[in-house]
This record gives sequence, structure tokens and C-alpha cells, in this order.
Amino acid sequence: MIYSPLFASIEVSENDRRLLVFLIIFLLLTLAIAGGVGYLIRKTMSYQSKRVNSLCTKVLTTKVVCEEKHYKQYASKKSSILYFKQSFIGVVIGIAGLLLWVISSAIMQSWGENMFYYFGNDLFYIFGVNETSQSWNFLNITFHTLVVVNNGGAGPIFVPEHIPYYLETIFFVTSFCWIMVATQAFVSRYFAIQKFAKEAADRTLKDFTFASTPGSLAEPTQTQDANTPTNNLPTEQ
Repeated sequence: MIYSPLFASIEVSENDRRLLVFLIIFLLLTLAIAGGVGYLIRKTMSYQSKRVNSLCTKVLTTKVVCEEKHYKQYASKKSSILYFKQSFIGVVIGIAGLLLWVISSAIMQSWGENMFYYFGNDLFYIFGVNETSQSWNFLNITFHTLVVVNNGGAGPIFVPEHIPYYLETIFFVTSFCWIMVATQAFVSRYFAIQKFAKEAADRTLKDFTFASTPGSLAEPTQTQDANTPTNNLPTEQ
């Protein structure tokens, strides 16, 4: 029983306390995972901003590109080429998985089988509710305990006949993740290019000098008089 100055008393059973602890832990894990994903996205965007600088440093410091529009075109082209190179490996892995699926399905006559089901059901614990699950009520809601339900409750079981399904799943999941990471990097570079060009638009790329921190622009190092000859050589820092 829990006593509170706002409420006379609240009856809390042992099962209710366990459920509250589970919900708190689940909420904390969800927040931790969301924070971790957000941190990785920010780090990726920062890293890709530096990649944009490294791809375009030469043409900017040598004044080959002197307009915002030309800079965007050049940087976008470089970014697209890099995206093709990065995602090409993922495409090759996906094609290898597809060839393996066609060959194994033709040999085993298993065209309609779900490779992902066998991969998860055979190699991982799958939790669910069955007749052995316990139940209790909390706030007029019935909850059930989760138990292992795959393979008759035995859990993971390696089946040699399902090795083709395991390999196909690994190939396809790896290909998908590889391409998704490359795509996320490409999108990050796109926003970095737009931000980079916008920063330079107010003072034109002709007055461009790199800052000490990659991903940002520095102010022109000196102000030239109208009668002073223009020095077209890039400023060294």
C-alpha cells in the first residue's frame, strides 16, 4: 500500500509494482535508444559536412568556382558520385543475395517460403502469449506474461536445411542497411551544401577563405582598397 498526501491510500499489488518497474525501464530504454540514434545522426551530418569541404576545397581556394549556383552544381555532382561509390557495394551484396535465392529456390523448390521467418524463428528467441502465460489486471486492463513460443518453447534451434534461408536473409539485410547508411550520408551532404552556399552568398565566393573549423566559412582575411591590385592567389592559413 502506498500513502500519499493527495490520496488517502493506493492499493498496489506485487504484480502491479512489477508492471510499473517494467514500464519505467521500457520508457528509459526507449529514450536512450532515441537519444543514441539522434546523436549518431548529428555526428553523421557533422562528418559529411567535413566531406563536402574536402571534396570542394581545391576548386574554392583556386577560384575555379566563384558563384553560388556553380558551387552547388559542382558540390552536388561530387556528392552524387560519392553516393554511387558508397551504395554500389550494397547493391552488389543485394544482387548476390538475389542470385543465391534464385539458385536455392530452384534446387529446393521453395519459391514460396519466407526466408525471414526461418531466420528469426530458428536463430532467435521469440516471445509471445500462449496457454502457459500468467495474467493479471491493472487499472481494469488484463496483462499477460511473455513466454518463449518458437519451436515449441525450446527457443533457437539451428536447422542445417535452412542454411540458404539464413544466408539470403543476411545478404538482403546487409544490403538494405548499407544502402540506407549511404543514403543518409547523401542527404546530410545535401543539407551541408545548401548551408555552405548560403553562408557564402552574402559576401560571394570570390572573397571565400576557409575557417579553421571544417564546415564553416571565415570572414575575408583583409579588406582591399579600391586602388590596390587584386591578389588572386588563395590565402594560406
